[in-house]
Amino acid sequence: MTTHTCWAKRTRKTNLRNLLVQLVLESQMLKPKTWHLVGNAALGSYIPSFADKRPVRVGELRQAIRQHAPSALLPAIAVISSGLREYEFDPNWRIFSPWATAAVAKESLLWGSEYREKPVTVRSLHRIFSLFNRAENGVPKGDDLHLMMTGFLYEQAAYADTPLNDMARTLLLLRDTKIDAPEIPERDWTDVLGVELEEWLIIVFALATAARTNQGRLDPAAPRRENWQGIDTRLDSERVDVVLDQLTVDVEAFKTKTADVAPTADHLWRFSYNQLRNTPVVKFSEDSLVAP
Repeated sequence: MTTHTCWAKRTRKTNLRNLLVQLVLESQMLKPKTWHLVGNAALGSYIPSFADKRPVRVGELRQAIRQHAPSALLPAIAVISSGLREYEFDPNWRIFSPWATAAVAKESLLWGSEYREKPVTVRSLHRIFSLFNRAENGVPKGDDLHLMMTGFLYEQAAYADTPLNDMARTLLLLRDTKIDAPEIPERDWTDVLGVELEEWLIIVFALATAARTNQGRLDPAAPRRENWQGIDTRLDSERVDVVLDQLTVDVEAFKTKTADVAPTADHLWRFSYNQLRNTPVVKFSEDSLVAP
């Protein structure tokens, strides 16, 4: 072996070692150093590391979620959700998207246990949501591919519209559009909703605003204490209680309602039915209502 060949091999080894050292140092520098931050200030402090690109199995995600009690994890998720900008792009959506917060909350309610005592920190939240964004359960093949694309639309399309358009479309479809079909009888929405349709939408909007300005929590006594009726006569406490009861679910009822729905293919797990779409408020106790 010539001196030139030995020198070339040593040079390649040195270069490789230097590259590895550089990668390790960069990955350490890229790790967030501000775990003490909370709320919106902490959301922007996260920078993915090189390790974040590895694939993740669903079991690993659920294991990370199950380390925390639902009554501890969901309020933390609600803080994140209430701080995100809706119906417009928010840089925090790269890790804390609205569909991610809904899915992680669902997984916690289905798989979590109140016997877990590990505290929820900013670091653990970053880890859970990073795992969610990379979690998979097999690659779809053949006809299942279009089901996955349909799932993405189901999961994310609703966030492309505005609250005003949502409310207007609901009124236009359910109140202002006459359906001439003998098999579809005229319906009085008061019998279904307990209040008139327009009142129901106003109350839902008021509840959503209250939760958003209170870090995702709802106080059942707030309509009476804060005199919501003074803002709009239709926001009297009796009507609000009727609507809030329709939107609220406890943990056991959440599991039961989810079990009653047809199962989804394993690789489409993140697009499976989420009871939070119908009952977005979770009741942990009489005075603890959380909207994750």
